[in-house]
Amino acid sequence: MNIDSPDLQQTIEQICDTDVELVLKSELSTALKAIGISSYPYSAYELAMNTVITRQQQGLAQNESSEQLMDRLDQSTSDIRNAYRNTSDILADLG
Repeated sequence: MNIDSPDLQQTIEQICDTDVELVLKSELSTALKAIGISSYPYSAYELAMNTVITRQQQGLAQNESSEQLMDRLDQSTSDIRNAYRNTSDILADLG
């Protein structure tokens, strides 16, 4: 197969996309394990949403104030940003 062939380029892009998704899922899963969510095979988007929703539900269950709930939301957002940042760093290190 020619290295410049569109089929080869598409295959390489699919492999790269799969690797990025796996690394991102790994990073997001780390954040979720810290708050007690199982390792069910969620998509990266579902993992991010579960981080936010679970933390908010925990705060509501503990009857927290709106300020405390906003702090939880900020923490979830920070964890998700860190997961994406870590993913970018890992991929940059891999070349």
